[in-house]
Amino acid sequence: MRIDQLISPDTFGFIAAALTTIAFLPQLIRTWRTKKAEDVSIVMLFMFITGLLFWIVYAIQTNALPVLIANIVTLILNMTILTLKLIYGRQPKSA
Repeated sequence: MRIDQLISPDTFGFIAAALTTIAFLPQLIRTWRTKKAEDVSIVMLFMFITGLLFWIVYAIQTNALPVLIANIVTLILNMTILTLKLIYGRQPKSA
């Protein structure tokens, strides 16, 4: 494999995709473990998820595989955080 193949635009795309996707794991894990999501903004989640859907459409239309994979995984993570936010937000608060 040549060096120019290792540092292709797709390589940078996959690295960026991995880092920005993994960035949501700490929030997901914390919300899951603490069973609390009051600090997570539901407006931010809806806006972000909407943006992810647009990125997915863009990636499909432009055949941008790193963008597509990253945004699908990030969408799944954020939908999970949103689901936890909705579930834990409905639980009665203990005194």
